[in-house]
Amino acid sequence: MAARPQSHSRVLFAQLLFLSAWTSTAIVQACAERESGEHGLELLQQRMSLHFDGSQQQLGRTVPMTWIHFPKAGSSFVNVLIHMPGFCPAAGPELSVDEDHFGCRFATNFYKACPDLCDAGHMRCQASPHECVGSRYPELEGHMVGLFRQPEQRTLSAYHDDARTWMVLGTDCTHQNNTKPPVPIFARYFAGTVAYQLVGDGLPNWEAGGHFMLPGLVHIPERTPKMAEEAMRRLRDGFAFVGITEEWDLSICLFHSMFGGQCRATDFQDTRSSVPGKSADDLYDTAPLEGFHDEIDGMVYQEAVRIFRKKLLEFNVTMDSCAHWMTLQRFWRFLTFPARRLPDVYIVGAAKSGTSALYSYLSMHPSVKKPFLKENRFLTGMCGSRLSCWRFRSLFPTWLECPAGCLAFDSDATASFQPELASALYKQATPNAKIILSCREPCAAAFSLYKMRRRIKGRGEYGMTFRDFYNLECSWKATGLLNEEMRMAQELDAGCCPRLPDRWGECVTASLLRGYHYAEILQAFRARFDSHNILVIRFKDLVEDTEGTVRRIFEFLGLEKDVYLPDLKKLSLEDVMDFQLEDEGPGAVLPPEDKELLEEYFKVRNEQFAAMMAKPLTDLW
Repeated sequence: MAARPQSHSRVLFAQLLFLSAWTSTAIVQACAERESGEHGLELLQQRMSLHFDGSQQQLGRTVPMTWIHFPKAGSSFVNVLIHMPGFCPAAGPELSVDEDHFGCRFATNFYKACPDLCDAGHMRCQASPHECVGSRYPELEGHMVGLFRQPEQRTLSAYHDDARTWMVLGTDCTHQNNTKPPVPIFARYFAGTVAYQLVGDGLPNWEAGGHFMLPGLVHIPERTPKMAEEAMRRLRDGFAFVGITEEWDLSICLFHSMFGGQCRATDFQDTRSSVPGKSADDLYDTAPLEGFHDEIDGMVYQEAVRIFRKKLLEFNVTMDSCAHWMTLQRFWRFLTFPARRLPDVYIVGAAKSGTSALYSYLSMHPSVKKPFLKENRFLTGMCGSRLSCWRFRSLFPTWLECPAGCLAFDSDATASFQPELASALYKQATPNAKIILSCREPCAAAFSLYKMRRRIKGRGEYGMTFRDFYNLECSWKATGLLNEEMRMAQELDAGCCPRLPDRWGECVTASLLRGYHYAEILQAFRARFDSHNILVIRFKDLVEDTEGTVRRIFEFLGLEKDVYLPDLKKLSLEDVMDFQLEDEGPGAVLPPEDKELLEEYFKVRNEQFAAMMAKPLTDLW
């Protein structure tokens, strides 16, 4: 099919009318099906609320709802609760429990404000974010909701959460230097704290080393299998809702399926990650635990998973049904695309070179508004196969959310794997945008990306060797599909909206090496953007001089560069960026023959990049 010319204003208006009519028809049809019993969803308001049969009765039996929040299991869940109908009438629709609204200790500060914001008949305001159930169980039975996280991952998340003073006292939100015990020692103190929080008594004292911080952890009574069994019983009998942090999206959809309420974009966002850009589905390497396993909380977690799976079946919640509301939400964003602004700046890669950290650091600036999604993968077909600017625009904030004087940005490392396509789209959409490229030594970066991909269960590459990945990339290259990139880029340059070929996304995301062809990446963007609008930074500088590099980026973007920043060195950069290559476990060390293969593969490409940057090879990384 021939590419279509880029829409002018009258064509955009016609598309808007068509989408409005289509979506309205879909909503009317869905509601009609709902009344006839043929559809499991009821669409309410323009926010596309989700309700299942019996949700109101289920909610009536549960209120006042009590959130039992286990440390590092998902503070963001509070944003789901406060926007449930009737729960917090004084909380405006845009209120979010995060640092912007409640300061760095926003969970604690929210609970102080909770009685004034929330209705006690719907949501019980507790004195502390992590209160124990203990002897209050008879009062709370049937009213509790909570999320549970895999114990070793929760432990490591707590260990790396310097800002919350899990390790020691005397620190604050400025991330003062913390002296940490070794990981295995902390893990033994932290073990069993979920079981204790469900069964034990007490109120964590944040200012004096409460239960879930050292030295408070030292004084918690011994956690035993008997305590775990009682915790499991309370979980079965006393919780109205059990979610799993690692299954966040499904947990949110299940909650709304059970109790109604609006599905909101903020329900699916992490407002309190231990490490910038890191979420619960990005797994910590457990090697520092030295084989330690939390057997007590492991028993509780397995019971939580069993209950969660049972409820998914009972309420017919699947990834497909969960995606249904997200599709509707996407249509809402499409409908409002004329009111949205395109990015002023793009972080284009490279993968495993600090893009997640850059996303978080840029978001810290008060004059910057982050996109609806990080890694939106628009160029790999996540928003449809047609590469049109109005679809692209739907991913970004409105002019009200990001007014004049603020910057909107995009961060998508897949751009470096398809630089001609990315630069052509960005040029068509925003010809004066600024581009940021972070460069890391290609062999180390590619191997780091390999290690990340091979450990993700559920992906086809799970457990593959590095040579398997290399051969897979070669097989995709042999298909000739990648040759379509230049054709699509030329169509975008001509003002058209090309369609991605079948399996394009699969082909691009299977690559380990293309994203580190730095000369080709830089050439593609220099061909379409003024060189003064392109900033190339070294991954090494981002690691060794984090704050200086971030402030240099602020200056490049025309932002106030002297704004307050926390001590970025205490944000565990090595975890965000996977800077240190693990030296234990199968597949953790690149075999010499594969290293030699990579060095030969990148040799000429690196020389070309050095010539473009007018630097010796030794200064590139």
